[in-house]
Amino acid sequence: MLRAVRDAGLLSGAEYARRAPEERARLNQPGVDWLDKWVFGFAYNVEREADAVEALTAKPPDLEIPRGAWLAEVAAGQVEAIAGHPARGITLLTSGLLSCDGLWSLPRAYLRAKLYLGRANELTGDKAAACAAYAGVLERWGKAKPRSTTASEARSRATKLGCASLP
Repeated sequence: MLRAVRDAGLLSGAEYARRAPEERARLNQPGVDWLDKWVFGFAYNVEREADAVEALTAKPPDLEIPRGAWLAEVAAGQVEAIAGHPARGITLLTSGLLSCDGLWSLPRAYLRAKLYLGRANELTGDKAAACAAYAGVLERWGKAKPRSTTASEARSRATKLGCASLP
């Protein structure tokens, strides 16, 4: 959440850097495994390349993202895509999006994952797959009131790509 406050311009970069370690330290409670610590302390809601690189650096080399752990898969996929590893991002995002759990339990995370799947496919040059991912976002939130920033970004990217027949 602290990252979102910083990204909204409500917290300076210096203040974020000062407070982030103490926020992450709260994850060091008994019973919290390293996957949860990494996903929620570093990977979840990453939007910037520097944050994605930081998340990958913090990820223990032996930390596996279990297939079927949809939130971990989409968070890791988003991190990989933003950090410049679109093929790895596509694999993780696609696997995580196969679960319907995300659509019902955390629809924002689910649709942000679709947006990042589109962006990763753009980076690999797969226009058809990128357009399909953006269309999936627009089908759900394209006419949302108040307007969805996720849908607005998907529409903008799809328009720039020249995607046909958007919802």
